[in-house]
Amino acid sequence: MAARCVLRLSPRDPFSALYCGIAAYAQFVGRNYDEAMQLSCAGIRHRGDFVGAHRVLTAAAGMIGQKSVAKLALQSFDARNQTSRSPGSQATIQRLRPLL
Repeated sequence: MAARCVLRLSPRDPFSALYCGIAAYAQFVGRNYDEAMQLSCAGIRHRGDFVGAHRVLTAAAGMIGQKSVAKLALQSFDARNQTSRSPGSQATIQRLRPLL
């Protein structure tokens, strides 16, 4: 996978979170939910305020039935976006909260 190669070759790249987020989304679309969760967690480790990684982590955990992980991811996503919420973030939180 290209994202893993990029991270291995340049572990301190300032765009590492973005690479992980894109790869996580690709894995999610491909229904590889465990891999999507791992890549999302890596993206969050690189940049804790990366909204895309929180979204994929929440959705992937929910898809494989790990409600406790999904709930924690959503709470983290919500907490990180208290100060500067985009309309997309608010919509995501409102859609996901009733499911958990």
